Amino acid sequence: DSDKEIMKSAGNDPFKAAAEGAEYVGEGEGDYLKIAEGDSFKYQWAGREQGDYDVLFSFIGDNQGSYTRRFEDSTGYVYYDYSGFGLADYEPLILLPLPQSHNTADIGIDYKPGNGFYLKAETALSQRDLNTYSGVDDEDNTGMGFSGAGGYDSLKLPQVGNLKPKMNLRFKTRLIDDDFHPLERSSEVEYDRKWGYRDTLSQKEESYELRMELIPCRGLMLLGGGGGIVKTGFSSQRYDGGLNYSDGGITAAVLALENIRTDIAGIRGHWRRANGDIWRRIGLFKPGFWFRAEDKLQGGGGYRYGEFKPSAKIGHEGGLTADYTYREDESRQAGASEPLSTLNRYHLNYEKRFDRGDVTLDYTRSERDYKTPDSAGVNSDIGRIELNSLLLDDAVDVNFQHRITQSRTADIALIPIEVGYGEGTHVKIGGQYYPDPNGDYLLLTQQTGEFTRSAKVQTTIDLRLNPGALKALKNLPQYWKLLRSETYLSLNEESRTGEPWKLYLLYLPEFRGDSTLYGTQSFRQDIFYRKGDRDFSLRLRYFDNRSLNNRLQFNKERRILDEYSIRVWKSLTSRTNLQSELLQRRERKWLSSAAAGDFHTIGSENLIIHQLSRPVELRMRVEGRASTDKVSDISVRIFSLSPQLDYSIFKKGKIIIDGAWTGVYSASDNIPYEIGEGSGRGNNYTWGVRVSLRVGKNLNMTASYSGESKVNRPVIHTGRMELRAFF
Repeated sequence: DSDKEIMKSAGNDPFKAAAEGAEYVGEGEGDYLKIAEGDSFKYQWAGREQGDYDVLFSFIGDNQGSYTRRFEDSTGYVYYDYSGFGLADYEPLILLPLPQSHNTADIGIDYKPGNGFYLKAETALSQRDLNTYSGVDDEDNTGMGFSGAGGYDSLKLPQVGNLKPKMNLRFKTRLIDDDFHPLERSSEVEYDRKWGYRDTLSQKEESYELRMELIPCRGLMLLGGGGGIVKTGFSSQRYDGGLNYSDGGITAAVLALENIRTDIAGIRGHWRRANGDIWRRIGLFKPGFWFRAEDKLQGGGGYRYGEFKPSAKIGHEGGLTADYTYREDESRQAGASEPLSTLNRYHLNYEKRFDRGDVTLDYTRSERDYKTPDSAGVNSDIGRIELNSLLLDDAVDVNFQHRITQSRTADIALIPIEVGYGEGTHVKIGGQYYPDPNGDYLLLTQQTGEFTRSAKVQTTIDLRLNPGALKALKNLPQYWKLLRSETYLSLNEESRTGEPWKLYLLYLPEFRGDSTLYGTQSFRQDIFYRKGDRDFSLRLRYFDNRSLNNRLQFNKERRILDEYSIRVWKSLTSRTNLQSELLQRRERKWLSSAAAGDFHTIGSENLIIHQLSRPVELRMRVEGRASTDKVSDISVRIFSLSPQLDYSIFKKGKIIIDGAWTGVYSASDNIPYEIGEGSGRGNNYTWGVRVSLRVGKNLNMTASYSGESKVNRPVIHTGRMELRAFF
């Protein structure tokens, strides 16, 4: 009730909806001490469980608070240090979430009398209340917007000699008041770049655009246009022109020029941009030239850069391509420019296509030189090999990808932040953090400011065998022809090794060693019998995954996972199908050099699908598994039932109703996440309804409701609904 009173008086200001973030928990039970300072007090970090108070801090704006977030190197803990009012960004407060409502309605008209002429108009009304508990600040809840467009396509102009020119004309305008808030983005993706807009948090807009496309002859288009926009504290005028030319694959050219003039609270600025691309084919030879440049000065600051890339290609389908890129970057302050960096990039690419496959070789060398005295240059090399081929009467399908990179990698620290239940992305179990959409911790990665020179390798091999396709084996027994095999290997290694060539040549002993920053190796072998057969099919699988993570300053870990499984698909009747899978899994985990888990699991998963009638399908998933952690000597048995009913409405949509019960049985309350998957000991339930309907010709509705009741957690209800109209 006290929280509701705070929210009622807060109006639309989320920082006024704040409750006290400090709680006295007893001597030696908290992390902070309360220190008197004159007529006031402050909270001082004492160390984990070395103080009397637990304190939650909230970000309230740059230089609007009194506490600074800091990082304790020796332990990895995040704490908050008093800096003085107005000198930091955090306060010991809990910002209460404000209940909100947002509704929109719109109507549009589209008029096309023919001959290429058209008119469009749309008016929308929005109603948004940022705090439904409070009547304060409600005078700006309602807003309105209008957009209009018109044009003439393929307007014929007087003939000039043998030329029959045409023209396309476009016009657009928008009028939006400051209180209009659409449910979805109503502006173009490149809106800010198009107008040179620097966000003033204003919704208000008065804008217009005119555009002309002149086609004097086949293959050539001349473009030009302009427009203006006025927003609160901002105005802009833009002009652009360019051309597109193509003569059917021999020559092509593109040129675009833009000039944007801005006024931000009386400070004038500009943003000029140019880019172009031209190439010509001369037999097997194809030279080209590409360039791009920008000059931006707004609010007394900005940047300027120029970049160009000559290139040459030999060959039609595939072939050899070589290009060179040069770029200069400068910063601008009060009209003066200062060099920032130069870039030299060299690139080679070779592609060859065969009747039954293709191969690609690619190499890029980048050299960036920073001009500031405290910055070192960055050089990087990237290589890529790709091979795809069908061999031996298409009985062998090979896909190989090998990518190498040599550059530098930022060192990272993992920072856990405790938040309210349901507001985080992870849960803490046994000192470790595991993904959970309703967790109470956020895990933030923060760069330490240190960099390590590193080599990176990403390799995948996918091999598929179909012996039945071999003509030489046409006399094989039928059951041999029904066998299929799929082999998949993935290597991902990032290392600071002094001998990177060993990684590049896939010398496996060099992988996941002392110099590894992060590395994974995955191997999967599948054997299929009658793959894809709707009556009966069988799959045998072996899966092996090994990983090592040394990038984090804390919780460095190594994992090994081995799994064997057999899956059967069987059509029981014309309306009933069964999929059943048996598996055996072992997962081992080490933190630093100490064993942190050795999880053994045996389980079964069964799915029955029954078509009750043409529109109604019933699914029942039954699962059971027994798991043991040999390190902690904890055993768990888990059973679950998950019914689902699908109802399809012909040409209208679908309704899905589902639920799940999961029973977790163990003698221990502290169940490792790897074998408990976040569910507590006892009965856990989830349920939901999803509806997707086409209500009318131009109106779609989607709605969903889900619920969750898990052991030692509050019940969570989540509902969503959307109506979408098309005009």
